[in-house]
Amino acid sequence: MSTSHTPKPFFRQPGMHQLLSTSKFILPGLLTTASVQIPLSTIQNYKTANQLGEMTTRGKFPATLGWRTATIQSLMNTTVRWIFNWLDSFAFYKGMIIPYPLQGLLGSAIASAAVWRLDHLRTLQGWAVYGGTEAKPRFSDVPIGVYRGVWMGITYGLLHHLTQRGLEHLFVTSYATWTELLGRTLAVATAKILLSPLEIAIKKTQLENCQDSPLVRKEGLFGALRRLWLEKGADGLYAGWFLAIPEAFVSVFVVTTLFRMSKKFIE
Repeated sequence: MSTSHTPKPFFRQPGMHQLLSTSKFILPGLLTTASVQIPLSTIQNYKTANQLGEMTTRGKFPATLGWRTATIQSLMNTTVRWIFNWLDSFAFYKGMIIPYPLQGLLGSAIASAAVWRLDHLRTLQGWAVYGGTEAKPRFSDVPIGVYRGVWMGITYGLLHHLTQRGLEHLFVTSYATWTELLGRTLAVATAKILLSPLEIAIKKTQLENCQDSPLVRKEGLFGALRRLWLEKGADGLYAGWFLAIPEAFVSVFVVTTLFRMSKKFIE
């Protein structure tokens, strides 16, 4: 006697069930990410000015310049990572297991590439706030050709992910809510500080790619690193390092706290 197998409807497939069960938290996650972009942009603009090392006075633009760009960038980053995590869950249900370290690396690489052009614009905006230019930076100021250097953003994203995960194993000693949050915040801040030389060299290269500037020589990423070391030593390589602490506090501690509060409300 033969029995026919009736396939489950599409929306009752395990992967789709996972998608539907987590999608209700996506909007709160995006909203909490967007809600902190004004203070976060202010910190990042000041950090960029310190890292570029040439601007000592405020320009004519507000300190919050670029918060809309930062919001779009953060939303894209969050969405890409969420989609990738869902795809990984779907693959798991289909019997294809992606190793945990690999899924994090792939998510970081894809997210870094997705926001690479916007990242250039944010560097220009931070530069403008502290007197770097008289013209307000626009997206059109970033040529499409900058994607030739997208490997720099991907490299930084991968190194930051690996460093952060390694430090979380060191700093997160308990999964009690506040202890875990403080440990993760400390891990992100420390990772940003350790990778400051690469971040500064990338920003100098981004500025170089977008416009002819007397502040930056045409020397590329490794040339920028070499000149920073030869001219300023550790002070040049780690300029603005202290701003990684408030940046991590807002982007990790505050965002995660707000998200968990909204998640409890939904549940």
